[in-house]
Amino acid sequence: MYDLLLLIIGLVLFVIGLVWLTSSTSSKRFRMFGLVLLILGLWVCKVSLRCSIIECEQPVIHATARQRVGLMNRSQQAYYFEHGKFSDSLQKLGLGFQPTSEQFVYSIRTTTDAAFQYGTTRPDCRLCEVSLYDWLPFWQASWHSGPCLSSIHCKSQSYAGVVYTQRLADEITTKSVLCEAKAPGTVQLNPTYRNGIVNCGPDAKELE
Repeated sequence: MYDLLLLIIGLVLFVIGLVWLTSSTSSKRFRMFGLVLLILGLWVCKVSLRCSIIECEQPVIHATARQRVGLMNRSQQAYYFEHGKFSDSLQKLGLGFQPTSEQFVYSIRTTTDAAFQYGTTRPDCRLCEVSLYDWLPFWQASWHSGPCLSSIHCKSQSYAGVVYTQRLADEITTKSVLCEAKAPGTVQLNPTYRNGIVNCGPDAKELE
């Protein structure tokens, strides 16, 4: 409701400013006021249409981390079939991304019959809330493209994946599980694998 009200105000200011700016009967002073109202209306419209960090940026960050941990799982399965063991290094999997990003730290832990992949939110992770150029209606190509003036802590869930071996008849196959933290935080998840069963832990849930 608040965003809709802002949008209406912005459109009204824009229309008034456009009329004053283009009217042949307007004085020079009214045209200047019209230009100011036009720019102010554009800015108010932009603010009303801009989605918040939680609504827009955070889901993208979640999706990226979830996809990367899932990719680590699948790569471990392929690595096992090729080498007969799991990789203990992210670099050996050749996934094309670094162990540390702006929001997450990715790591691997292996045992003889399972591999644990982690995507853990960094404790120093922050997202820009207000940038220097947010007030400009035309300049920026994307939100918060200028120097950041105010930031907030990331509200990201950590992820963990488990790949384990399973013997079926005379052959060994692998299965994978992906876990997501139930709440935002920077604590690394601690899934377990015992007796053929993966447990994501009390602080996490298993994803389909």
